[in-house]
Amino acid sequence: MKMKRYFYEHLCVEDLPGEKWKPIENYPLYQVSNLGRIKSITYERFISNGYTTFHTAKIIRQTIGKKGYLYVTIYENGNRHTLLVSRLVAIAFIKNPHNLPEVNHKSEDKKDNTVSNLEWVSHQDNSDWGTRNERIGKAIKGVKRTSVQKERLSVAHGFPVKCEGKKFNSITKCAQHYGVPHQTMTKWLNGVRPMPQKWKDKGLKFI
Repeated sequence: MKMKRYFYEHLCVEDLPGEKWKPIENYPLYQVSNLGRIKSITYERFISNGYTTFHTAKIIRQTIGKKGYLYVTIYENGNRHTLLVSRLVAIAFIKNPHNLPEVNHKSEDKKDNTVSNLEWVSHQDNSDWGTRNERIGKAIKGVKRTSVQKERLSVAHGFPVKCEGKKFNSITKCAQHYGVPHQTMTKWLNGVRPMPQKWKDKGLKFI
């Protein structure tokens, strides 16, 4: 059986299909891509006696931490920094208007740091989402469903949603359209969390 190969494992400096790059905040010699790759840029560095060193761009190798998350080690002004890749991608590519503190992997695949698999969430939402697969598995096997299990099951099956007269094929697409964490929207729809009046007025509901 062929093993899945992740984007971060491609160390060729050429762009992969659909890949876009942005500077890493506070680290001007590095960039992060929407596919979860990190690279150092091409630059010249002046040293003593009029000599310069020339550094070519290269993809930085990533390491897997104890909890399965990917990290990258980069250097700035002689200092070594080990950074979480998912946060670098989220900071560069995903808006965070509510200043949510944590980044969630929607598929629970911690090696998949593509933009489409990441979102900003609260600490509580991130903790709840960590047991999604287990909850869904129990629900599918016929175990009595709790409200949280129903919530996660609805996300897995991609129930269609309607809001402001628009139809969306899944909660995730609706949440992305409005810039709301999809766990939060799911909780509103399933009654796990009270739906704000603003969204009731928009007619947010399952269809």
